[in-house]
Amino acid sequence: MVNLTSDSFPHTLVHPDARPPADSLGLRWAALREAAYIVAQLAQVDMVVEAKPQLAFPSALRFADPRRQALIEQSMGDLVALMEPGLAALLLLHERGGDARPAARALWAEFVGSRQGLLALAPPL
Repeated sequence: MVNLTSDSFPHTLVHPDARPPADSLGLRWAALREAAYIVAQLAQVDMVVEAKPQLAFPSALRFADPRRQALIEQSMGDLVALMEPGLAALLLLHERGGDARPAARALWAEFVGSRQGLLALAPPL
């Protein structure tokens, strides 16, 4: 059984500024990756070792043109809006002894699809 609590995850992933700099986006990306790791554990799915584009994503953000960076910011905000309450609900269910696997697998699939979209927006390094 996975040993997770709601304290395992930050309560907010959203930077308070309306337009965060690329470094802040990198921090949000790292928080999303941590959240995804927890979701994968709850879903009992194997996480494939992250490929270079996933690890290089924060660095690539520095080279994105302003229009693309705005789209990345919006897309990342959408993913945060999905992951944050979803993970909170999964952790609560898990803490109460419920089977979080089906819901965690659905959230995992949403994350994987959104992650692919975000990676496609990043300029190549």
